Amino acid sequence: MKAYNDFYDVWLFDQSFEITETVLQEDEVSDIKWVTKFELANMYDSKNIVPTLDYFRFVF
Repeated sequence: MKAYNDFYDVWLFDQSFEITETVLQEDEVSDIKWVTKFELANMYDSKNIVPTLDYFRFVF
C-alpha cells in the first residue's frame, strides 16, 4: 500500500436499503452504484477511481 499525506476514516455498515433512496451531496458526489469486489478492482486498475482508495483490497 502506498503512503499518502491524507487522513481518512473507513466505515463499514451492514445495512439493506434501496440505492434509489440515497440522497447525494451534489458538491461532493457525482454518481453511485453497486459493484462487486471484482468490478471495484477493475475500476481501480483502470484508474476510474482515486488512488487513495487502494485500501479496499485489504478491507474486502
